[in-house]
Amino acid sequence: MTGTARAGLLATLLVVGGAGSAPGQDPLTALLGADRAASDHAGRVGLAATFERFASDDLVYLHAGAPVLAGAASIRRAVAALPHVRWTPFHAEVSPDGTLGVVYGATVVTATPDSVAFGRYLAVWRRAEDAWRLVAFAQVGQALPALSATSRGASPRIAREAELFAEQDRRFAEQAGRESAAAAFATNAASDAVVFGAFGQLVRGPDAIRAVLSDGEAHWEWAPVAGGASADRRLGYTVGDAVIRRRAADGSWSPSYSKYLTLWRRGPDGTTRFLADGGSARPAPAGR
Repeated sequence: MTGTARAGLLATLLVVGGAGSAPGQDPLTALLGADRAASDHAGRVGLAATFERFASDDLVYLHAGAPVLAGAASIRRAVAALPHVRWTPFHAEVSPDGTLGVVYGATVVTATPDSVAFGRYLAVWRRAEDAWRLVAFAQVGQALPALSATSRGASPRIAREAELFAEQDRRFAEQAGRESAAAAFATNAASDAVVFGAFGQLVRGPDAIRAVLSDGEAHWEWAPVAGGASADRRLGYTVGDAVIRRRAADGSWSPSYSKYLTLWRRGPDGTTRFLADGGSARPAPAGR
C-alpha cells in the first residue's frame, strides 16, 4: 500500500466499540481500526484502562527507565498514574495469514494543558476469534514519568513460533559484536526499515540507518527475552535487553543499558529482515 493510499485509509476509518472486526472487513483495515480505537481510549481514560480493554494477558510493555514489563495485570498497575496519550500510525501491516499485525507511528502525551510531549510508538497486535489484541507496546523517543511500580510481573517469553525471529536477532547481535552496529543494522534492515533515533527521530532505509549509527566508537550487545510471530511465521517481533559501551575520553568504556522492540518480516524466499526497531533506557543490572 502506498503512503497516499494509507493516509486515505486512515482518514476514512470509522471505529465503533472495541477491537473486533466488522463482517467482511479486511485485516489491515481492522488492525488500523483497533489501533485507532485504542489510541482514542488511551487519550480519554489512560493506558491502564486501555490495556485492560485491548491487551492480551501476555502483553509486553517498554517504558523509558523501566525494565521490560510482562503480564497485562502487573503492567496496568504500573501505568495507572501515567498521563493520557494518543497516537497516530505511520505504517501498518498484517501477516499474509491475518494472525499478526504490526504498527509504528507518533505519540502525543499530555501531562497538563500546558505540557505536551511528542514521541514514537511501536505496537504488535494478535488476531484471535475476529478480534485484535495488543501483545507488545513501546513508547520511545520522549521523556516519560516514572512508573508507579517496576516489578516485571510475569516472566517474558519467546513463543515457539517466534524462535526463527529470535535466532535472527541473535545473529544480528553477533554481527554487531564482530563488525559494528552500523554494519549489522544496515545488513539486517529491510529496504523500507526504520529506526527511532534520539528524540524520536525517524531514520529510514539501510543507508540512512548505517549513517546515523556510524557516529563514533561503540560496542553493542543485546539478546532477545520475549517474542511472538504470526501462525505462518511471516511476521514477528522480538523484545530484548541491550547494553551499549562507548569509549570515554580517558579510554575507558562507559556502559548504558537499554531494551528494545524489533518488528520482523520474513519474505517468501525465507529472507528475514527487520522493518522497525526502537528502544529506551532500563535500569543497570543489580551489582553494576
